[in-house]
Amino acid sequence: MPWQNCSVYVVELADTIGPRKRPTFPNLYVGQTAEEPEQRLTNHLQGHRASRHVRDHGVRLRPELGLSGMTREEAEKSEAELAQNLKFLGFNVWGGH
Repeated sequence: MPWQNCSVYVVELADTIGPRKRPTFPNLYVGQTAEEPEQRLTNHLQGHRASRHVRDHGVRLRPELGLSGMTREEAEKSEAELAQNLKFLGFNVWGGH
């Protein structure tokens, strides 16, 4: 069984990225990583292998929306599925490739 050390993480983005679709739903970024999500957010904010969306507008992690304990393949699939589900619910979502 492959090592399961990947996570799908969600970062809340400031409204400076653009208007919200729904007033009570924050803008979000969805990504996947083999690092701890907190470290990945720090890397984004410092410009290291960063999404410009998170680098310029990142506010905080939303761990209650993320997933962990996956293989790379599972994380890649889950990243896209989570982003799509959040969009369906009415969130503006960036990332989620």
